[in-house]
Amino acid sequence: YVKGKDLINLPHATLVSYHNPTFLNYVKRWYEKVLPIVSKNQLTEGGNIILVQLCNEIGMVHWLNKAIDYSEQSQKMYREYLRKKYVKIDYLNKQYNTDYTDFNEIKLPDNNVEENKIGMYIDLIYFCCDYYAQYYNILYNESKKHNITVPVVANIPQFYDYDVRGRGIFSPMTTLMFREFPKYVPETIFGGAYQMRQLDYENFHDVHITTEVVKMITKESVPSICCELQSGILKDRPKLYPQDVDLNLKTSCASGLNGLNAYMFSGGRNVGDSGAFGTRHEWQAVIDSKAKEREHFVPMKLFGKFVKTFGKILSETKKVYDTTIGFYAPYYATELIEGKFVNELELHRNLFFFDGIARLLQISGYNYNFIDIERASIDELKKISHMWIFSLDYMDDKTQSKLVEYIKIGGKIIIGPRLNKNIAKNFGLETDYVKKNFVYVNKLDYYVMGKIQVYKGEVEDVLAVTEDNLPCAIRKKIGSGEVVVYGFGMNHMFDYMTALVKLFSDKVGISTIIDVSNKNICVTLRAKQDSGFLFVFNYHMIENETTVNLKLEEKTIKIPRLKLGIRSCQILPVNIKLNDCVTINYSNVEVIDFKNSKKGLFLTTNSAGRYEAEIVFSITKKIKNINVDGKKVRFKFGKEKLKINFETGIGLQEINIIC
Repeated sequence: YVKGKDLINLPHATLVSYHNPTFLNYVKRWYEKVLPIVSKNQLTEGGNIILVQLCNEIGMVHWLNKAIDYSEQSQKMYREYLRKKYVKIDYLNKQYNTDYTDFNEIKLPDNNVEENKIGMYIDLIYFCCDYYAQYYNILYNESKKHNITVPVVANIPQFYDYDVRGRGIFSPMTTLMFREFPKYVPETIFGGAYQMRQLDYENFHDVHITTEVVKMITKESVPSICCELQSGILKDRPKLYPQDVDLNLKTSCASGLNGLNAYMFSGGRNVGDSGAFGTRHEWQAVIDSKAKEREHFVPMKLFGKFVKTFGKILSETKKVYDTTIGFYAPYYATELIEGKFVNELELHRNLFFFDGIARLLQISGYNYNFIDIERASIDELKKISHMWIFSLDYMDDKTQSKLVEYIKIGGKIIIGPRLNKNIAKNFGLETDYVKKNFVYVNKLDYYVMGKIQVYKGEVEDVLAVTEDNLPCAIRKKIGSGEVVVYGFGMNHMFDYMTALVKLFSDKVGISTIIDVSNKNICVTLRAKQDSGFLFVFNYHMIENETTVNLKLEEKTIKIPRLKLGIRSCQILPVNIKLNDCVTINYSNVEVIDFKNSKKGLFLTTNSAGRYEAEIVFSITKKIKNINVDGKKVRFKFGKEKLKINFETGIGLQEINIIC
């Protein structure tokens, strides 16, 4: 009933019908052996198990095979799903353009999509999401029978191997496969799989996009984590370097995750023929099978020290964002379907969303979160000042109406590269297409891909035109709000596309809370009120330096020049309280540890370049002396403010503040 193809990289993976009674019987037999052992070793029973993963990467093999479960059990579930959604067969026939007389006549369709039946195929994929969620609910109920009381986690397959780099271009799609889980198990913790091989400027934005989709489907009170954060990879090529582990840990943390699990942490040996790739199981893990530390264990150890020191404070912070991306889920509901229409959809979303506006916003300095515009209520949308929306020719009427209402009551939207005819009409616009490759802003040309959509109608501003002077980007007021519409695909083929991102953002009043002097540097803030941690990234293969201006609680903090080595990050404290007497106001060097003693305060710093470090404290005690690595350094103290300056080395330094 579930047929697929051989997967070269996954010889151990098996396609199953999750709701097949025989399969579920084997699951129960397995749980009966394993879960009693897990139960008695839970944290709640005095053990050390803090989470339980009930099943690994549900639906992953089905996605890779484009394989739908056509079993009779699945057919019944599909008919019941449609019956609940449409209630009356006439409503379904109107949507599908069919002539069924009863829901019992319906069968799961072939997975080759016809463009004129988009609604049917969205229903098919959403049914499959519900199918996975119901399976998870069965597992959850079984776990409760065995007294599992710690939180449960669902691990999501996300990154996809692209030669030396892994990419997350499918991660919104695979994450949405888990969208219905909270309907059945509201407290489900979602854990990603961040395995990008080499992490650098070309794919760092994948982490932020992936994290935001995970957070979007997670209940607000539930943390998001990464179950499989790459600290080792399946094969010995490409080689994993310390920078890959360091940047993965820090980028994932900066993106808003509150749990990171090393995968793999240690190598080992498989017994007999139990290993899919033989007896050797090294995975380039940070600890090899002989218990020897590999070189990329160092950044993990240092990050662990940082988390051990500041983990409680860090866990209370959240990523601070400048704008919101309104995410339309149907564009990513394609994991089990194929055909020309799907191929074009995947091409457009990869070029113009994932490596388009989502990447361009990130490299332009705009940090964002996601909201599910298909499911969000108008009251939820009203809380958002402005949104970027990736839009293609298809969008359902309900979502379109919601967006129009949002704008009329004061919302601001930047939307493109296509307007559906209905929403264009609601915006008071007529649309047409021209086959050109250039748009012009103030007579400067910008190369774009695909057809250009042009607009007629009353507008406040024409922001871009074709070579024939036809408007292809406009700003228009609608009710109390306004919309910027652009009719061309924006992709990071050329850096100058960031100028368009800034132009459109400025038009609706989007600004950044962080400004850097060097635009090659990417910066993200995690904060709670006026305190937090600033993550300053150099994803490039050359050294870079920058200064940072941070607007926080109506105050601007100016962080002086810092140098960052090749592919490195510094986590800088902002208004972090160390004890009742001492707070770090800001620092341009990473602080990973501190200890209070009778001899004063000891801090450990970590730098990725040689420059003049500056740390400013609020401190109520009188200062006698300050040593860095045992040598006295200059400092200024007055009005309960202490400023320390010293030359950094590359690596760890010890600071002793003697009161």
